[in-house]
Amino acid sequence: MKKITTKALDGFFLRTRRREGWARLYYRLRRNGHELTVRTNITVDIELWSAAIQTASGWRSYTKEEVLTGGDGRLRVMMSEGGRVAQAMTELAEGMRAIAGEGRAYAGDEARRRMAALVARCRADRTGERTDVRTEEIKTDVRTEEIKTDVRTTEEIKTDVRTMENKTDVRMDEGTERETDVRTTEIKTDGRMTGRTVGGILAFYDFFMEGITAGLIRHHKGKRYTVRSIGVWQEFGPVLRGYVGPTQTFDDIDRLFIDGFRLSLEQRGLMETTTEGHVACFRKLCRAAAEYGQNHNALSLTGWKCHRVGSEAKRAEVYLTTEEIDGLCRLELAEKALDEVRDLFVLGYLSYQRWSDYSRLDATSFIVNSEGVRVMALRQQKTGTYVEVPLTDGRVDRICRKYGYEFPRVSRKRMNELLKVVMRRLAEQLPSMQERYVTVLTAQERRAETDYGRLKALRDEGVQLTPTEWHRYRRLHKEAERRGGMPLFARDRQGRVVREKHELVTTHTSRRSGITNIYKSGMLDNREMMALSGHKTERVLEDYIKVGPAEQAKRIYGKMREVRSER
Repeated sequence: MKKITTKALDGFFLRTRRREGWARLYYRLRRNGHELTVRTNITVDIELWSAAIQTASGWRSYTKEEVLTGGDGRLRVMMSEGGRVAQAMTELAEGMRAIAGEGRAYAGDEARRRMAALVARCRADRTGERTDVRTEEIKTDVRTEEIKTDVRTTEEIKTDVRTMENKTDVRMDEGTERETDVRTTEIKTDGRMTGRTVGGILAFYDFFMEGITAGLIRHHKGKRYTVRSIGVWQEFGPVLRGYVGPTQTFDDIDRLFIDGFRLSLEQRGLMETTTEGHVACFRKLCRAAAEYGQNHNALSLTGWKCHRVGSEAKRAEVYLTTEEIDGLCRLELAEKALDEVRDLFVLGYLSYQRWSDYSRLDATSFIVNSEGVRVMALRQQKTGTYVEVPLTDGRVDRICRKYGYEFPRVSRKRMNELLKVVMRRLAEQLPSMQERYVTVLTAQERRAETDYGRLKALRDEGVQLTPTEWHRYRRLHKEAERRGGMPLFARDRQGRVVREKHELVTTHTSRRSGITNIYKSGMLDNREMMALSGHKTERVLEDYIKVGPAEQAKRIYGKMREVRSER
């Protein structure tokens, strides 16, 4: 099916390979044999945008505006996200064509300044609000009336959160009528509501995000949401907007709604762990709305069932043995970037910490405690737990001296990419890194396999691929040949995906390896290991210990023989 080519879309496109999340649109203008491409300030939901531009009806639905009658009899315009995007696109395209029509589109400082100002003015932000929205007059066939759109600023939202937190007795005014579809919020300075609730599920989500980002809405224990937790909620946003309609409220949540949400996630091919995470977020959002007096639907609080994900539905979690860690330390790496990533991984292994903690170590993390013991001291970013790890391995001192305590800074994504290269080279020297494990594919990997199969079928049929398709096909074909894939990833006789051990190593493998190997050494009991790792319960600690049945049997056998030999 070809994409629509309406005048509204002429020149606008995305430059991203991602299929989810948010991205800015680009605009290309061709005039008199010249071409100009600019990065706009129009941010769109990638998934919604991609679906909308497939058909004319999809674009109309995406950009549709609604004029609704409120309880006070006044008309109110509810502009959708697509409507804001389309408005900004129209303003930008018309302005750019006007400048080009004056013959000054590609030369002169004045033209460049005008174009830059135009791009800056035409915005559609990811929060769903246009930054330059102004009160406007709307004329109808029945009457002429001024209708002012309610655009709440960030400061107003923060004030709302403060008043709700400071006032524990939030009461609803029984004298106000309920509006039919869309409900708005009016919160007075004394913290009492006027009888109307927050405008639906999406409105409360925006309200909630503003609160946790500013630190005004906190966990039940009074702790602020961490950067990682806020990131999880941000990832949940596009999923929520893709399922919930703009006028739906918490009262609309019933059994079919809940089951339909889970089904929609499963149909997108997401991993089970990701699906359960989004379900948990929706459940917590309903509870937060109830705490703020915005949700009175009992089923929305009790109907969400989160399941514990079994090991068969997770990616294989491997660990590196002490021999493999020693081999990693001896591995010759001429490239600076690979050498730095290897050192960071070893530092994480010897500290037993998460990437979010060992990636931000510095000179202040290495101290002598009150007992005169040299330790690595830090407060874990995820849980806020304070831990002290005794420094007994000389490799820590070697890495510290090498970098002068100014360790390399690298993003998790980049480190995972480079780790794949490092571990592949290690596998060339250690056969144990080539062992195969049954695992599952991520949604991105499943899409890659589907794309490869489709492109390969087209090529086999003699269809000429576009340059972009040909580039992707060559890259995927090279990976398929290396893995012996069917069609991209190898399978066993039961049809299960199998991957070599070196392919499954990530930044978190360092922490898992350190905890597993210290457990296998028998030096520490569980309580002492929890003091190093920062775990609060033994159940969570045991999830990190990746000792298989064969290894466990060998350990038991050795201990039993030792006891019997002493008799």
